[in-house]
Amino acid sequence: MTTKPANRARTARGFSVVELVVVLAIILVLSSIAIPSLQSSLRTYRISSAASSLSALLQRARFEAIRHNTLISVRTAVVAGDTVVYVDLKGNSIFDPTDPAVTQTTDIQFIAAGGSVPGPASTGFPTAVTPAWPIIFDARGALNTPAAIPAICYLGNPAGPNVFYSAVTVSQMGQIKAWTAPAGGSWSMR
Repeated sequence: MTTKPANRARTARGFSVVELVVVLAIILVLSSIAIPSLQSSLRTYRISSAASSLSALLQRARFEAIRHNTLISVRTAVVAGDTVVYVDLKGNSIFDPTDPAVTQTTDIQFIAAGGSVPGPASTGFPTAVTPAWPIIFDARGALNTPAAIPAICYLGNPAGPNVFYSAVTVSQMGQIKAWTAPAGGSWSMR
């Protein structure tokens, strides 16, 4: 025969206050280590995503130029403080809400080469230059620039700690590629 304890309250205790404080302290220490890494990963993801979106928009402009057998330009405009990159389907140099577009928010912007931003040499286009907008594709889908120089657009966080960058290149023949690189490193294709 089993005997039951006389007072169940004494045998069914919870956690002590000291145990709870120790567990909370451990959680706080681990969080303080993980949060900066998480913020850096999020920033890296956003910069990569912006480059992928820009690359897709440039591809769309190239296909539209081939499809319509005409010149199609990709332009920029500032709308509500954000930079909007758009395909000027009507050819009027004015952003229209029906134009395919990508918005670069204020924390992810086009940045200039130099400093910790790697140069274009490791992309295979050592002579690539940052475009003076617009980027224009001709009816063959080739880049329509006077000197036939490839274009490269650098993306990063101009106000934040830049440890990661993205770039999009457009070759003379209209080939579009997205790239990533750590600060001071070399570019690798996405």
